[in-house]
Amino acid sequence: CDCCIAPCGGVCDGSLALEDFSDPTALFNSMSSKLQELTDLSKATELFSTGGANGEMFSTSAFWEEATKYFNQVCVTDCTVDYTTINGSSGIRTFTYKPPPDSDFYDIWNTLLNANTANPLVAKITELINASFTFEALPFATCPYNPEFCVPFPGVGFQELAGNSMYCTFDFAGEVIDAIGSGAAEALRAIGVMDIASSATTELGKLAGDFLSAIDAFIVVSVLSFIIGLVFLVVLRFTIGICVWIAVVISVLMFFLGGAFIFVLSIQCSGAGILETGTQTAVAIVIAGSTAVSSTLSGEEVSEDCTGDCQDYRGI
Repeated sequence: CDCCIAPCGGVCDGSLALEDFSDPTALFNSMSSKLQELTDLSKATELFSTGGANGEMFSTSAFWEEATKYFNQVCVTDCTVDYTTINGSSGIRTFTYKPPPDSDFYDIWNTLLNANTANPLVAKITELINASFTFEALPFATCPYNPEFCVPFPGVGFQELAGNSMYCTFDFAGEVIDAIGSGAAEALRAIGVMDIASSATTELGKLAGDFLSAIDAFIVVSVLSFIIGLVFLVVLRFTIGICVWIAVVISVLMFFLGGAFIFVLSIQCSGAGILETGTQTAVAIVIAGSTAVSSTLSGEEVSEDCTGDCQDYRGI
């Protein structure tokens, strides 16, 4: 049942229309040839040719009708950036494909990637994964994104959508046009452009649909905002005097607190914290004040003079 379209209970009614391989070497050769046309940017003609390893996969409308699914829409320096930019460029990057962690194939992929077994089929798949899934990516200066978003597609170029529009659309290299014909190339380009335009329209329609779905929430929030704002203005009308005096008092207090903070900083010792210094200063002020009051009440004069053996010292 492993090859059935749906899990079966002993009876298989149908299977996927995939190529059947006679041995592991045939699997390796077929898949490596297909991947080489994608990773080797010089094989654009073979990639789009019906006689290539990928057959009609990229030369029919089925692929280009889903262009937004297979191409990343990114910003580049200009519309002349394509797969030929790789040639002679410095800072070329590489990207080795692997499924995302939430993919159903992630665990299987990692198992095969690191497999060490004598099984010839598994060994060939491991060799294929390690050797054929590395792609060249445009330099960061040309495509300022992670490498996986900057892998050029062989044979596909770009041209400006309209004069000074700052948007690019699909175009095909001369060797691709020679392989599939100018009429077919123009048709595929138009299909790809239509898919991008359709995607933009879909996003706008989705935005409008989301707004309509949440319109009751928008109405409730608008009404509540109006009521709260009106209540605030009414309350402010009767409490404006209190608010002004509170603001004045707070401003004066902030001046005093700021001055006290600066005073504490001015006598802060090296290695002492601001809280420790503040506590010591407050204690010193309290002691000095209480001593001054006591001296005044007792009539005893406080003096810091120290003559001889300091018999006249009357300090704190």
